[in-house]
Amino acid sequence: IHDDDELVSTRRVDAGDRVLIVSRNGMAVRFEEGQARPMGRDTSGVRGMDVSGEGDAVLVMDVARDDMELLVVTENGYGKRTPISEYRLTRRGAKGVGTIKAVEARGELAGALVVRPHQELVFISGQGMVQRTRAGEIRQTGRLTQGVRIMNMRDDDTVSAVAVVVEEQAADAAVDSAQEGDGPVDIPSG
Repeated sequence: IHDDDELVSTRRVDAGDRVLIVSRNGMAVRFEEGQARPMGRDTSGVRGMDVSGEGDAVLVMDVARDDMELLVVTENGYGKRTPISEYRLTRRGAKGVGTIKAVEARGELAGALVVRPHQELVFISGQGMVQRTRAGEIRQTGRLTQGVRIMNMRDDDTVSAVAVVVEEQAADAAVDSAQEGDGPVDIPSG
């Protein structure tokens, strides 16, 4: 990894999967996994998305199937769900397509997740405020809309993290399996 880079995430992909990358500036690239060829550990990889814009960086990368949705959340507590199918396939390394209409009052993009409606989510603010909600309770809207308020923020606070809640039984099973030496385990999120 280059000095000015950091690893955002890793995912196991199967043949035919599609990768979705979202940037801080609210752009998204969706491409076939085959466009990112397998490489060894000592290589730097290939460009997944063009983030050359001022202040831009990759926010999240995940495997995105057509039956899933992209949840985006701004730093001022606004968000929305959009069906993955609304994100056209592009080529690897492209700038991408818009995922949220930028409005200064709503703030910059703070988080993005590939979700299903039944999954529980947790939102955390910089000052430690925590809110839990089911993904399906957040309004589903089109790709280039502003979103709706999903977390009430104080004037001096912003959203700092959003995550899928892992169900306790699945997490316990994964920990037990890892402790028994079964190697890395995928923890199901729903």
